[in-house]
Amino acid sequence: MSDDEQTWTEAPLMTWWGYYGAGLLALIVSWYIGRAINAASIPIAVYLATGFVLNRLILRNLTWNPLYNTISGVAKAKLSSFLFWPLSYLVLLVQMGINRVL
Repeated sequence: MSDDEQTWTEAPLMTWWGYYGAGLLALIVSWYIGRAINAASIPIAVYLATGFVLNRLILRNLTWNPLYNTISGVAKAKLSSFLFWPLSYLVLLVQMGINRVL
């Protein structure tokens, strides 16, 4: 199988965990900085930017099931992952890890 035919089961799962951890760390640091300088917009901006970056780095590299590979299905998944990224990416990465191990 060539690199172009790489499926999500062969994807760099540990790298994606690193992206997720970096996003959480950035959110926590921005929360502390926002509290220190009394600017609530900083953590909100970091939260939205992290959701966007994770969508671009992780969801773009997944192979979608043909049944759900519709405009509405992919848009719904990407929008929910963007808005609720701390929980949605945690669930996604844990499920992918379980699927790889079992």
